[in-house]
Amino acid sequence: TVRVIYQVDPGPAIAASPGRLRLAGVSGTGIPDADTAGVLNAGNGALGSLQQPIPDQLWLSARVDSSAGPPAVVVEADPAGLTAGTRNGTVVLRSTQSQVQPDTLRVSLATVAPPTIHRSPGVLAFHVLAGDPVPADTQAISVFDPAGRPTGSLGVSPSGDSAWLHVEPASGTAPATVRVWPIAVPDASDTAYSATIRILGSLAPDTLTATVKYYVELGRSPLI
Repeated sequence: TVRVIYQVDPGPAIAASPGRLRLAGVSGTGIPDADTAGVLNAGNGALGSLQQPIPDQLWLSARVDSSAGPPAVVVEADPAGLTAGTRNGTVVLRSTQSQVQPDTLRVSLATVAPPTIHRSPGVLAFHVLAGDPVPADTQAISVFDPAGRPTGSLGVSPSGDSAWLHVEPASGTAPATVRVWPIAVPDASDTAYSATIRILGSLAPDTLTATVKYYVELGRSPLI
């Protein structure tokens, strides 16, 4: 009796590593999230070149990156037009060689609702007598999302009749404290100067405003 052992060579096979990518984003913002999966050979033989990856969802895109050595697949998810929630998709990886077994990379995208930026207070007021020194008075505006969601970068800028005030910081992230103080006393009397501070978060849909009033009053003579 002669025993014969027949071993089948599995041949080359694509294997994504990791086999699943988990991406995140803020719904409706159009700010994508991306990650990379390596491409390995799970069998024997040459893989050949990779074809253009094929995603199965409109919010998914993928491309091959061989710039850093072994091939990899860069996957990007775009949350524009999507509601908050978790959704799944796949990206099929194929070789230009027909004998190479393909692989499917699984992708999940978790999106949260866009933040709602609040500011408090909405109105600040400074008072000074005409001819007096600049008041040493600093007031603050709190900027925050009540749910603690990321707001992205904040932009803070004064507008209107604002040469008399200073605002800082001009940028940052929420929660934040915006400090405001006067830097000059205008040459006028019994006048209320008004400026607007605009606050915008890169992930928030709306621009907030806060009003700053500067009351310059005539000095009052004492009664005789």
